Amino acid sequence: MNATQLQTGLQEIERLISTGRIEEAERLSGVVLASAPGSSQARFMNALAIAHRHGPAKAEPHLVHLLATEPSNIPAAYLLADVHRATSRPDSALALVCKALHAEFALPGPADAPGVLRAMMAALATQPAARFAPRMGVFHVFGMLLCDTRVQPPLTGIDLQEYSQSPITRRADADFAVCGQAACALLGFRSDAPGTWTSKVFEQVMLPWLHRALAEGDIENALQLEHMIYMTYVKQVETEEHFEACFSRWKNEMREAGRKFAGALPQVHRGAPAKIPRVGFFLESLTQLAHARIMLDVLEGQQQLQPRPFEPIVYCIAVADATALERCRRAGITVVCLSDHSVRKGFVGAMTVLRQRLAQDCVERLVWISLAVLMPFAFAMRLAPVQIWWAMKYHRLDFPEIDGCVTSGGISGGFKSIAGKQWRAGPVAAEDWFIPGLAPQAAQVRSRYAAHRLLFGCFGREEKLVDTQFLQSVCEILRRNPDAGFLWTGRTQARQAQAAFEEGNVASRCHFIGWVNTRLYAQVIDVFLDSFPFPCGFTLYEAMAAGKPAVLFLSKESTNTGLNALVLPLLANADDQSEDAAKARELFSSGSGESLYLCAKEAQTYIAYATRLAQDAQFRDLAGRAARRFMDEFMADRKRAGRIYAEHFLAVSAAPAA
Repeated sequence: MNATQLQTGLQEIERLISTGRIEEAERLSGVVLASAPGSSQARFMNALAIAHRHGPAKAEPHLVHLLATEPSNIPAAYLLADVHRATSRPDSALALVCKALHAEFALPGPADAPGVLRAMMAALATQPAARFAPRMGVFHVFGMLLCDTRVQPPLTGIDLQEYSQSPITRRADADFAVCGQAACALLGFRSDAPGTWTSKVFEQVMLPWLHRALAEGDIENALQLEHMIYMTYVKQVETEEHFEACFSRWKNEMREAGRKFAGALPQVHRGAPAKIPRVGFFLESLTQLAHARIMLDVLEGQQQLQPRPFEPIVYCIAVADATALERCRRAGITVVCLSDHSVRKGFVGAMTVLRQRLAQDCVERLVWISLAVLMPFAFAMRLAPVQIWWAMKYHRLDFPEIDGCVTSGGISGGFKSIAGKQWRAGPVAAEDWFIPGLAPQAAQVRSRYAAHRLLFGCFGREEKLVDTQFLQSVCEILRRNPDAGFLWTGRTQARQAQAAFEEGNVASRCHFIGWVNTRLYAQVIDVFLDSFPFPCGFTLYEAMAAGKPAVLFLSKESTNTGLNALVLPLLANADDQSEDAAKARELFSSGSGESLYLCAKEAQTYIAYATRLAQDAQFRDLAGRAARRFMDEFMADRKRAGRIYAEHFLAVSAAPAA
């Protein structure tokens, strides 16, 4: 095999691994290695393919042999470090990563963890960003090991305060996008790190960086930092209190930055008014995630009204899903992708274009969809005469530039009080909660779990599934039902969840299924275990539409978000004689006076409800049919939802000038 053939073969192995064709990759790597036994690249790719197919431990002998003959092989050292980390040897894993980083980046100083971190952070502040992007995965491994409580002795030589004054925040926007992410990775600032560690990094590094970037006018970097903090630290603790406490640390400075920034921009000129009011809807990314699906269902519903109450225009920084874009096209909804019109990429460029387009399109009302990141800065720019926050998750954020608040937490519309503020409430409605055509595939998937008589499931983002009390409850439910299994999801496998299942001796019955089609898996499971304290949303509704009973938990968060926010107001007041309340009480009545709305106020009741459903097939069937009927009766009328939200949006008026 000549050099060209070798390089072609190595590239093909890499392509096969990246596309998940692991068996083919291993087979080809064996052929290439046999043809070029002296090639360290061929030996490394063979070890990589083995690690992917058979697990890290199987690759270890190949890597040890490779490093014995070629000690300076940096990729092999990185992979061996990952093998040691995966096989519970954090000390040696950290030593290997440190040595490899020290060699690859020619770092000054000692090759121990404090020395490597210090030298790498200095490099991130000054060297070309292109050097660091290819090693982002290695930086994440280093950071995970840095905050791993099993590393002995504890890394007392690391003083996070040392990095609070790093000049990294002064890097150009594009460079900071890479170097800031690399710094977070090296510091172990990640949502699955121990909360005590992320709190330290937030307080001693990230928050000082954010404050300094704002003070020095590095607005784009400040907005990127806000986003990093939100995705890692704010979302790590899914409570309204934590959300409110975090945003209170920077929202006023962000507002001041927004006012100053807008004051320096040229005056915008408004276009001609339309025949009917135009309402703009902003979301960071047009996707098929729950917040975007709710918006699209409402807009499609209001498009059916005659006469139409308003003309919607959707503004987004990026289009991430072609299906969502096609839905807008079919409904006659204009979509403006801000990044397509911005010379300067990033949040600042997008908000500048949004301000111009809202005026040009003569949009009187801007509805900001859910995500609180960027909103204090953007609303302080006064993007539109009327600015509305449509919050579908957290609610406890308030400042004067929010003219009105809308939430998806009221079947019949109307108002509700949240944290002392009046919110306009509306229903959640869709026509595709349940897809009958998925039944054959669901049966095939269910057959993979034939060892379990019954399957529990909870489908949501990994940060929702890591609450200690929730995980302990799942473990206890499985212990009480030894013939049951549990399916759980996430973009990545949450280490906290896996550790809890292992500690509870139920890990063999807990199956991580990744990021899946939840409408398919709604038909696979038998009982949905809603997460707490922060509840699930669309995934729960999909399970109910499939006739699967749900076990719910009454937390502070769930009173304003999720199913409890929709149902409990209808069930709580016996004196409410409205048609909706009467129908809901009828649906969730077993006929014998027993409620089929299984909402627990403490963990033991939650466990008892789940066990009852697992062991009583008749009760499980009754609760499942009630769930399906509720979805059909209350959560399928998009036209009604469109009318309710249209009335809310058009009723909000601008707050008096401060």
